[in-house]
Amino acid sequence: MLNVRHLSVGYKELLAIQDVSFTVKQGEVVSLVGSNGAGKSTILRTIAGCCAPGKGRLSSKASRSTSSRHMRSCGSASLWCRRQAAFRTAVVLDNLLLGRTL
Repeated sequence: MLNVRHLSVGYKELLAIQDVSFTVKQGEVVSLVGSNGAGKSTILRTIAGCCAPGKGRLSSKASRSTSSRHMRSCGSASLWCRRQAAFRTAVVLDNLLLGRTL
């Protein structure tokens, strides 16, 4: 299980996301949907450990931490940078589940 509580992340003076909270239960496949610039990538990058949270808490069933790098080491999140030609024949679900096998 992954819990994100009151997460806020910024880049210099720009607040990219503010007070985001959600829970992902074990075995769930979840997607973030929104317009360009809504903060989807920033949320994922923070959970995966690529961005430092300004405020908030990330926790998994195994541990609690304010450090996203700790979450990455617990295997709670992974980030796959999309490339258009990488898996042309795969359907959306195949691409989403790919992270489970890597």
